[in-house]
Amino acid sequence: MFETGSVCNTKPLRRDAMPIIIHKTDVSPPARATLILAELLGLKIETREVNLPSRQQFSPEYLEKNPLHTVPLLEDDGLVLQDSHAIMIYLVSKYGIEHEKSVP
Repeated sequence: MFETGSVCNTKPLRRDAMPIIIHKTDVSPPARATLILAELLGLKIETREVNLPSRQQFSPEYLEKNPLHTVPLLEDDGLVLQDSHAIMIYLVSKYGIEHEKSVP
């Protein structure tokens, strides 16, 4: 569905805005749920694959953003969120309040 470093085909919500970055792995259902929601909201998303077997989630760069070393991880305009439920609530409340009832 999404390739590493891919940007989803979406409508931009902010002019010249940095894309929302979601660090994920395809085997993570919570990560897939955040990507599906972002796609439904029509968001410009850049994905970054986290290689769990090689323990990339324990790299100093990743741990600096996420001491819990979990996926998904969202970065949006300086904000970092590590929990899929928090990510989905954030995406709906910031970019798609009309879809508020879509969030579990």
